[in-house]
Amino acid sequence: MERKAKMGMSALMIVAITFIAIGAVFLPIGISSFVFGWSVEGSLMVFALVFGGVGSVFLIMGISFLTVEIKKRNTSNRLLREGYYITGEVVSVDRNLAVQYGNHGHPYIVRCKYEDFNGTTHIFKSRNISRYPGNVSEGMPVRIYLDRNAPDSYKNYYMDIDEVLGNVVEH
Repeated sequence: MERKAKMGMSALMIVAITFIAIGAVFLPIGISSFVFGWSVEGSLMVFALVFGGVGSVFLIMGISFLTVEIKKRNTSNRLLREGYYITGEVVSVDRNLAVQYGNHGHPYIVRCKYEDFNGTTHIFKSRNISRYPGNVSEGMPVRIYLDRNAPDSYKNYYMDIDEVLGNVVEH
């Protein structure tokens, strides 16, 4: 069975779903107001243009965000399936203060380092982890999948943090 990359629900995905929902509500209201108000002058046409315009902008932006997120997920799955891996070492487990999941607080991020053959140290950052990564500690080895065909293979990566997370159950 083929493994899939775990990505979680990103902020961009939440915004994409919200924008698509808003566009899916506003655009039909605008179109139906335009169709039924074709013979009526004035305010109904303005109503139709505003709702149709706002709905189409939100729908286009939502679809664009969703496309970016799907491409990101496909790239991670491709790297996990076809890429090669290096073994990084956990440097830190921090909170991502730039993101907050409602009342659940800030997610965790695991940072790993890898020193290549030239002596350059590369720092990799995991996806947002919503639960406490209790058994992840400094110095643990983590697989980081890279792209074989990319000129700079360190730019596109997938950190397989789920391999070391283990099973943690929150109550």
